Amino acid sequence: MGADETLFYGGIVIAALALVIAVIFFIIFYIGKIKLNVKFDKEYGEELKPKRRKRD
Repeated sequence: MGADETLFYGGIVIAALALVIAVIFFIIFYIGKIKLNVKFDKEYGEELKPKRRKRD
């Protein structure tokens, strides 16, 4: 296997690892957001959503 193939396949591996790490971080941050929203709801009450008016 030559240097060109090594660089090519190495780049594919690095790109795949970056994608996996990005997915893991998004999952961690999403779970953290959910936990933080639950904590805020306990401490400050649930967010009041404006009532929607019916269209005539």
